[in-house]
Amino acid sequence: NIQCSTDVVWFFGRISFQSNSLEHKMVVIIGGGISGLSAAFRISQLKPGLKITILESSPRVGGWIASTRYEDGTIFEHGPRTLRPVGESGAATLGLVEALGLQDKVMSVSKWHPSAKNRLIYANGELHRLPSSISSVFKKMQPFRKPLYYAGLRDIFAKRGPMGDESMHSFVKRRFGPDVAEYLIDPLVRGICAGDCREISVNFLLKDLKETEMKSRSIMLSTAKKLFMKKKSEEKKSKPELARKAEHEGWSVWSLQGGLETLTDSMVDHLCNNGAEIKYDTKITSIELQGKKARIKMESGEEIETEQLISAIPAISLAPLLKKSHPGVSKILQDIKCVTVGLANFEYAGKDLLQMDAFGFLVPSSQDLSVLGVVFDTCSFPQGDKTILTVMYGGHRYQPTTPIELEEICKFSLSKTLGINEEPHRKSVQILKDCIPQYTVGHNGRVNAIDEIISKESLPIIVTGASYKGVSVNDCVLNGIRSAENLLAR
Repeated sequence: NIQCSTDVVWFFGRISFQSNSLEHKMVVIIGGGISGLSAAFRISQLKPGLKITILESSPRVGGWIASTRYEDGTIFEHGPRTLRPVGESGAATLGLVEALGLQDKVMSVSKWHPSAKNRLIYANGELHRLPSSISSVFKKMQPFRKPLYYAGLRDIFAKRGPMGDESMHSFVKRRFGPDVAEYLIDPLVRGICAGDCREISVNFLLKDLKETEMKSRSIMLSTAKKLFMKKKSEEKKSKPELARKAEHEGWSVWSLQGGLETLTDSMVDHLCNNGAEIKYDTKITSIELQGKKARIKMESGEEIETEQLISAIPAISLAPLLKKSHPGVSKILQDIKCVTVGLANFEYAGKDLLQMDAFGFLVPSSQDLSVLGVVFDTCSFPQGDKTILTVMYGGHRYQPTTPIELEEICKFSLSKTLGINEEPHRKSVQILKDCIPQYTVGHNGRVNAIDEIISKESLPIIVTGASYKGVSVNDCVLNGIRSAENLLAR
């Protein structure tokens, strides 16, 4: 039984809407990834009995969240694998877990665990541990040419940048120096969105810092003050019980027994048990937005008409569907590009294969290694006497390749960086086409333009998902929930 606790209700707010405004009507959600499922789940909470139809183009739901569970207990994650508990979006996902009754399946990693403290980068032919404590910023650590506290001193005297948007690399290099841009921000962006920090907008990860730059001489000092004030205000703010537990116990990241697909499986069970319909393998050919109604045409010849439509598919997938009825919106959507990532899961016998406990390592784009990075999965969540690694390839530098070629590239990278030359006991290699949207310079302006057109013309559609206001699972959950609340508040 699914129950929405008072904390979960508090967190997402109490929504007021006309109780009869949606009677005898159907909500249609395009896309059964985590964004679409979150929207559907929230609607089922706030308006029990309202007909919900999810149109999914593939034979499964869950989107890029995909876990393979083998009979011997091994789990391979083919997409996201750990989530952070912090912030409003982190609390939203933990609130969802709580509402689904999955608390007992949560596995957490504390801030003090080696996999949380040890983050590595590969540079100049070696693995280097990144600074993880206050004392370490005063020491000279490879590959940085100076102790990192020099970056803070540089910030005090740095010139302000342009008023408008700029790239992550441009902003960080100007404020904190070339080393921080190359060895911290570059691999971080590659790890989060597989993107090029010279093209990704500063607003993607550092929006608050960019805004602070416009108001204060020193970003570091101003941010420290804000964090102190924020901590005091958050102490008074209520949170879902699971989020409070995460904060009290000092979680760094968390996952679920059986993999993150346990979350989407549970959401599907809840939705189906409460009358929602999921149409799999449903290819949509066009969406016509006319007045207060949306007409959805499918490859099968079937048509659905609704006044309540949420699109939770990538912008590049929605663009051609709206090309005829709304070419202006379609053109903006086309500009939100995605990158393709190759992903290889390898299982090796023995839990002591690695020389160090760490979360994994990332590779700056300046290095002569073709992979984005490697995750040491079993350092965070041990799976018996075995070592499981996930290698990521491609992103903004993706070159078309076959699964066999990708496997060899990944094996070579493991040999070069970790000295692993043995054949894996088990493996899985996948190419995830157009899996991560790229928030390039000007992204927020594009999203605002889409929202403005929809609002100004009162179009019967709400867009949500990783293409717009956050690529993480937490962002997708929170924005999916908000899209549901906005729909019901109309």
